[in-house]
Amino acid sequence: MIAVQNVSKEFPGVRALDEVSFNVQRGHVHGLVGENGAGKSTLVKILSGIYTDYDGEILVNGSPIAFHSVRNAQDCGIATVFQELSVVKDLNVAENIFLGREPLKAGGIIDRALMNKRTREVMEFLDEPMPVNEMVGNLSVASQQIVEICKALVTDPKVIIMDEPTSSLTEKEVAQLYKIIEQLRSRGVTIIYVSHKLAEIFTICDSITVLRDGKHIDTVPTSETDTDGIIQMMVGRTLKMLFPPRSVKPSDEVLLSVREISREGEFEKVSFDLRKGEILGFAGLIGAGRSELAKAIFGATRLEEGEIEINGQETKIFTHPREAFQNGLSYLPEDRKGEGLLLEASIKENMTLAILKKLKLAKRRSERRERRLV
Repeated sequence: MIAVQNVSKEFPGVRALDEVSFNVQRGHVHGLVGENGAGKSTLVKILSGIYTDYDGEILVNGSPIAFHSVRNAQDCGIATVFQELSVVKDLNVAENIFLGREPLKAGGIIDRALMNKRTREVMEFLDEPMPVNEMVGNLSVASQQIVEICKALVTDPKVIIMDEPTSSLTEKEVAQLYKIIEQLRSRGVTIIYVSHKLAEIFTICDSITVLRDGKHIDTVPTSETDTDGIIQMMVGRTLKMLFPPRSVKPSDEVLLSVREISREGEFEKVSFDLRKGEILGFAGLIGAGRSELAKAIFGATRLEEGEIEINGQETKIFTHPREAFQNGLSYLPEDRKGEGLLLEASIKENMTLAILKKLKLAKRRSERRERRLV
């Protein structure tokens, strides 16, 4: 169905892919694994039509294909669901799904009725009911991921590349994705499944290709290997203990005490204690209030009632993240790209955003202090 033959890709100072070759059969789910920097993302971008300058060949049904763009790859039957969401938050669900492929009526007018109808059809196929006129910016990250999958399906693809598709999904939604993949497989659709979650790879994939340092290490049927074998190929050595026992045990000292905090429509009367050295996890389905709770504790959204104690000292409910930060709290948001980083700024500038006052020297930002801290 699709063959990668001696594909290489170089960037200044680095060879990201080095003569990678493997085949994927029609109707198979093919796992693509490797450590960070192994070349997975580069290969996905070549197959998706993003990178057009490379050595080697891509064959579809035995015929060599040279993609000139993402649209060209889609026209050749290859669609990609990227890990980095590409939705437009100011457009609704149907508009996102058909962006750049809007059906037209006479006179070049967008046929919104047909667009909405086809959106509902693909939603029904996925068993994911969603208002077609809902603004995507109002949806959770998981629901936005479903919109991305729908965008791929409406192109009627022969091959779908899924790049870390479960990174924002709950266990229930992962199970639903597996069901969707089985439906696609039964229809003869080929899927290239990129993931670092080996349990998923062994659950859903027929075969696995391993990349390491830009090279193709092996392609094996899933039934003929195991997790240890794949890990050994990924890292080049045997790892006997992936998760050694923790050497630090929580003490009895309570650092953060939350008492009956509430925010209307999101969570109600939540209480917990967090001890020194303890890792406290919050579990729940999408919409259960996990992220909303974290934002409210940090002062990014306003709490309506409750108490927060830090180091045994009762504090007022934080009304701004600055107050939480000054009291020793930090926050890593769910949406790193949208809420956690300034993409136009440097790594150094992003790292020091929260401590700008410490960098001042004579009312000016001291780059020397900044470099020393970083």
